Amino acid sequence: MDSSRIEMFNGYNFQAWKRNVSYLLTHEKKLHTLSTSKPDDDSNWFQNKWIEDDAMAQATMLHNMKDNIISLFEEHETARQLVEALESKYGV
Repeated sequence: MDSSRIEMFNGYNFQAWKRNVSYLLTHEKKLHTLSTSKPDDDSNWFQNKWIEDDAMAQATMLHNMKDNIISLFEEHETARQLVEALESKYGV
């Protein structure tokens, strides 16, 4: 799936943007980070994989936002926190 086909989030198109980013994260096998927490065992392969997937999910979401929106949300620790903050501000 090509992320260049996703319209950048501009503050007004949240529902369409969220749907398209969800499709992209599903394709990239990273969607699980929006509904799960980091595994507890820090020596665990699953935790390392989750951390990597979460970083990629965050990068995917931020990459598909206008610059003025990125600066408002880039400091969230996880992709889940990022999407929850976006939903709180822009969701219906």
